[in-house]
Amino acid sequence: FVQSGDQAATLGDLENAINQYNNALKLGAGTDVADKLKKVQAKQNVRAGRDALRKGDLDAAKTSFSAAVSLVPDDADAKKGLSDLSRMSMYRVKLAAGDALRGQSRLPEAKQEYLKAREQVATDEIAQRIEGVEYDSLIASAKRDIAAANWPSARAWLMTAKGIRDNEQVQELLKKVNQQIPAGNP
Repeated sequence: FVQSGDQAATLGDLENAINQYNNALKLGAGTDVADKLKKVQAKQNVRAGRDALRKGDLDAAKTSFSAAVSLVPDDADAKKGLSDLSRMSMYRVKLAAGDALRGQSRLPEAKQEYLKAREQVATDEIAQRIEGVEYDSLIASAKRDIAAANWPSARAWLMTAKGIRDNEQVQELLKKVNQQIPAGNP
């Protein structure tokens, strides 16, 4: 049973390895087999933790990584999993804070929270949020300058926003601004 368990563990068939080691223990195998069993169970928990983390189930990931560490306290993969879990948790906190601030039109503060989220985990999602809040900031600045009849500055903000998103909103605001700028004035 021990040899079959070793082979299964080497091949990554963790469930079979666990079964083989348990069978060996039932027949009176020693602590060396119990240690092998713990290591394979820890590896299985790390695998489950990684799967849960990939799916965004942070509670399940925490349970799995913690179980792995309790089985093998010095397991580097389990410790890395807990570290990755901590970073993903902080990412979500900062992302939610950025979203809340953006919803309140507190754009510079929202961007700072998004940047803190990106420090934790760099994702396409956070890159889009940062780009979105930069665009929103440019549009807000352009609208302030339009209200103040500061047409050249409004145009500059809008041209920068156009570099991020060339959409109907930017085009309409540019049209309004360009009608106010005298011919020949860039």
